[in-house]
Amino acid sequence: MKQISLTYINKTYSSLGRVKFSNYKNNMRFLLVNSLKIIFIFFLVITTSIAKEEDGWILEDRDEYIMLSKNGEIIHGDKLRFAMYFDNCEKVHHLFSFLTTKNKSDIYQIEKRKLPITLNNTALTADVIYVGSVLNNQAHWVMFELGRYETKEYLTLLSGFIQENEQFEIVLADGLNFEAEEYFDITRNNWVLKDFNSKFNEAYTLCKEKSTHSES
Repeated sequence: MKQISLTYINKTYSSLGRVKFSNYKNNMRFLLVNSLKIIFIFFLVITTSIAKEEDGWILEDRDEYIMLSKNGEIIHGDKLRFAMYFDNCEKVHHLFSFLTTKNKSDIYQIEKRKLPITLNNTALTADVIYVGSVLNNQAHWVMFELGRYETKEYLTLLSGFIQENEQFEIVLADGLNFEAEEYFDITRNNWVLKDFNSKFNEAYTLCKEKSTHSES
């Protein structure tokens, strides 16, 4: 099973300067977000990927895969992501992330665990595939994977879901030996997936083009 590359993950959590919170709990978070903006400027300078942003959707051409993402409504920098590898565009990896400033000493122990979530009030689980520190462990960025799916079937499934729901909301839930609020100060985020169909198809088409090019 493929995992999203650590190079991408490290670059991505460096870009969390785009984080915008709807409410700041304290001055520390305000200072943190401003510091992260500086990191994001640095990220824009050093990144070698080709990224295009339209209507809030970001389409990135990475070395081995295409990444389509959308910023969150509560924590802006925490994105919903769809990754397609050039060697198999018929599979899509569905990912999302959460930033936390809780600074739990055992935060890294949740990596590689399945944690409970709710998706629009439906109970599910998600795999924690990466935990990364930001600003000398003043905050941590956690990447989750919802799963790997057949690309065209998943497009149909999510298209129907979007027609019936105004937003895609994920809430981190409590589970066995895990209390979400002990690890995450904000346990809820949502994403508005307007124009999902056209953007997803654009990502798939680009993946197929890159796949054909790499084979020639």
